Amino acid sequence: MSFAGVAVVALRESLEALLVCGILAGIVAKLGHPAARKPIILGGLLGVAVSIAVGVATHKLASDLYDKHGAAFEAAASLVAVAILTYMVVWMYKHTQQSMGALHAKAKDAVLSGRSSVLLGLAFVVVVREGLETVVFVAAQAGQTSAGGIVLGLAVGIAVSVVLALLLFRGIVHLSVERFFAVTGILLILVGGGLLGYAMHEGAEVGWFPETPQAWDTSGALPHKCPESGPVDAGCITGSFLHGLMGYRDTPAWLDLGVWLAYVGAMSVWYLRPMMARRGHTQA
Repeated sequence: MSFAGVAVVALRESLEALLVCGILAGIVAKLGHPAARKPIILGGLLGVAVSIAVGVATHKLASDLYDKHGAAFEAAASLVAVAILTYMVVWMYKHTQQSMGALHAKAKDAVLSGRSSVLLGLAFVVVVREGLETVVFVAAQAGQTSAGGIVLGLAVGIAVSVVLALLLFRGIVHLSVERFFAVTGILLILVGGGLLGYAMHEGAEVGWFPETPQAWDTSGALPHKCPESGPVDAGCITGSFLHGLMGYRDTPAWLDLGVWLAYVGAMSVWYLRPMMARRGHTQA
């Protein structure tokens, strides 16, 4: 898997953390306590530091486990990452509005009572939660993506989220946050499907799942990996991007493909049905 999947998760998680911390800062400013933004910034920075430290240690551990157990570790780690991604999509979809309301109430109470440590703790928890979710996903890439690819994916995703957050807070860009998270939710579903398909592929290699016939072979026109040396054409670039984003493989087994279709299909229907229902109700 290329850096594309890492970038999507990093974009989603870092933008969420930035938006929540920005909302906290806006709340305290509106309450007439702009100085209370300092503990929010400090809590966010501490959350980033802890996430980086845990991420480095986890990646080292994951790399060691991959060297020892190979395909078995990749299959298990991918399954864990799918579970985390699915939780992210389901929880945020169901609880975003409630969590924002609770956050506003806690921030207001902290400002009025002068408890800056609560503001620091709120920002820290928000950033660490998003950071650790990203760490779990990245750990599953230990055997699939180079350290350079992971760093590039994280850098691209975080950079885009910072730019978007700045534009949103300055009012330059009017973006529906609900729609943004709806789109990134679908992208996460595609990433999760790719990880699940990859888990089936690796699990079949170690005998966890049955081996099934090859579904197709598009390695000639659309390989999912570019050659390490020699010419690089548009086909391998496209295939590599699709591989990173949604788990595309040029020679998938029917088991990999079937599981991918089942996961992406079921999750997409569940995820999009309420939105389509609201749109139909609005148009009616």
